Amino acid sequence: MTRSVLPLLALALALFACSEPKAPEVRAVDPDERLRAAAAALERAAGPEAVDQVSAAFDEVRETGVQPTDAVLLARLQTLLLPLPPEQADPRLLVNTTLALANAADLLAARQPLVEWTTAKRDSLYSPYLALGHLAHAFGHDDPARMWFGRAAREAPERVEAPLALAKLHAAAGDLSAARAGFDDLLERVPDLAEARLYRGIVYGQLGDEEKAMADWTAAAAGDSGDVGAQAANMVGAVLVKRGDHDAALAQFELAVQRDPRAGAYAYNAGQLLHLMHRPEEARLQLERSIELRPTDHRPHFLLGQMDETEGQDEQAAAHFRSGLALSPTDETLRYALTRVLERLGRTEEAAQVAAGEGP
Repeated sequence: MTRSVLPLLALALALFACSEPKAPEVRAVDPDERLRAAAAALERAAGPEAVDQVSAAFDEVRETGVQPTDAVLLARLQTLLLPLPPEQADPRLLVNTTLALANAADLLAARQPLVEWTTAKRDSLYSPYLALGHLAHAFGHDDPARMWFGRAAREAPERVEAPLALAKLHAAAGDLSAARAGFDDLLERVPDLAEARLYRGIVYGQLGDEEKAMADWTAAAAGDSGDVGAQAANMVGAVLVKRGDHDAALAQFELAVQRDPRAGAYAYNAGQLLHLMHRPEEARLQLERSIELRPTDHRPHFLLGQMDETEGQDEQAAAHFRSGLALSPTDETLRYALTRVLERLGRTEEAAQVAAGEGP
C-alpha cells in the first residue's frame, strides 16, 4: 500500500465528511459479526431491512473506529451489493465495503470485482464507478479517481456523490476555481447539501473570503446533525476565536463536541478556549476527554501541565509535561516547561538530563 488505508477508510465511513478517525473502543458485538448478519439478510432478500442492517453495521464502524477484518466476508458483501442500484442501496455502502476489503486484504482483491462488473457493462454502474474512484483516491491515484468519478457522474447525473467527490479532489489539488465551480453547481441543484457547503466554505477560506466561508459553515452546522455539522461548527468557532468573540466560539466548539462526541480535536479546542477564558475546571474536563479520545496528541498535556503549575501542583505538572514530551520529543516548549518544574522541585540532575535532550 502506498499510504495508510485505515485513516482513509475512517474518512469514507464518515460518509466522506472531513472528521477525524474516532478512538477505537471495545464493543460487545464486533463489526464482522454485524456485517455477517447483514450479508445473510441480503442473501435471503435484498430488501430495505437487509440494506438497513448493512448501513447500521458501517455506522457502528464509523462511530467506534473498530474496523472489520474478515476479507472473505467483505468480498461476499461486495458481491451482494454490486447489483443493487443506488435507489435500492446507498452507493456509499459499496464504497465502504470496498475500502474495508482493501484494508483487510489488498487493493487487487477490492478492485477486481468492480472492474469485471463495469467492463461487462452490466446494469447499475453508478455505485461501482463511485467505489473505484474512492479506491483509487485511497491509494493515491487521483487521475484514475477523477476518471471514475466522471464516469459515475455521467451515469447518474441527478446524483450528488460523484460530483461532490470531484469537487473535493479539485480542492485538494489546489484548483480552487474548479472546486468552487463544482460546489456552486451542486448547491444550485441541492441548496441544503451540507457537505458541499462545508467544503465550499473551506475553499472560500483559502481564497481569503472569510464572510462567505462563515456563511457556508454556519449553514452546514445548522443543516447537519452529524460529522459534517460538527466540522462546520468547529470551523465557525475557530473564526470567532480569531475575532475575539470567545463566548460565541465556545458555543460552536461545544456544538461540535455534541455532534461528534468521539472526535478529540473538538474537545481539545473547547478545553483550550475554556483555559483561555479562565474556567479551569471545565477546561480540565474537556482536555482530559481529548486525551482519552486522542492519546497521541501532546497538546492537551501541555495545557494541563500549565494549569497544574498555575495551581502550585508541580508534581502533577511535571507528569503532564513528561507525558507530552514523550509524545513529541522535539517540542522544545514542553522540554523547557518540564525542565523548569523539575528544577523548582529540586530534581536538578533529572532537570539537566531533560534539558540536554537525554530523555523526557
